[in-house]
Amino acid sequence: MKERYSFHFEMKTEDDTAEVMVYSGISGDKLWGDESTPEDFDKELKAAKKKGAEKLNLRINSPGGDVFAAVAMRSMVINAGFRDV
Repeated sequence: MKERYSFHFEMKTEDDTAEVMVYSGISGDKLWGDESTPEDFDKELKAAKKKGAEKLNLRINSPGGDVFAAVAMRSMVINAGFRDV
């Protein structure tokens, strides 16, 4: 079975903009292996900041999921320190 990825991270080097895409269900736990979790999301945000991103383009196309995990992810975006989101 082909592994599906919950996140895609891309750093645009020309203008210090990171893009994080969430294209899966949002969950607090990995049940099926293709869910987006707050832990994975936090790793992506930290990787973007470490590479020098000041702006964040966040694209979400999710069928839904765990509201508590989504609220945690929202808090992570707010506290990540990006100049523009």
